[in-house]
Amino acid sequence: MKNHVVHISLFSAFILSFVLGQINAQNSVVVTATAEIVKPLSIEKLSDLSFGFILVDSDGGTATFDPDGNIVLTGGLVFINGGINPIQASFQISGRPETGINIELPQEVTLLHSDGYEMVLDNFYSDSGSNPVLDAQGKLDFILYSTLNVSSSQESGSYSASFPVIITYD
Repeated sequence: MKNHVVHISLFSAFILSFVLGQINAQNSVVVTATAEIVKPLSIEKLSDLSFGFILVDSDGGTATFDPDGNIVLTGGLVFINGGINPIQASFQISGRPETGINIELPQEVTLLHSDGYEMVLDNFYSDSGSNPVLDAQGKLDFILYSTLNVSSSQESGSYSASFPVIITYD
């Protein structure tokens, strides 16, 4: 019996030291939760894209803009001064200051004539660079560039298309 009491006492002492050790080993830390509600991005179109009046000869060609905003024609295209001046599409994005964004442009857009004829607009890019960032005021202005492909047999008349410019936070 005495042997059992010694074993029980040793066992009780072991359990008591384990429990007391666990109590003394516990620590706590305070966690702070935060959240920041970010202003949604907005985009304003400052100007639409217009290539103006173009005369086509038997070669066809392309029309685009250089970085200074001048229209550049290749092949057999000739610019005709008239009532519509060529202008690049331009935009202003607003959002959270100094935050990276993505600008998604189409791969290709088909411009349609009222009689069903088509012209392709492709090679879209912007002057915002590959990793655009909003400035300290949360703004970014950018210009859209693309190439208008005019075939040698392009029918005369007005061609148009609408297409999205999509912006998201990076």
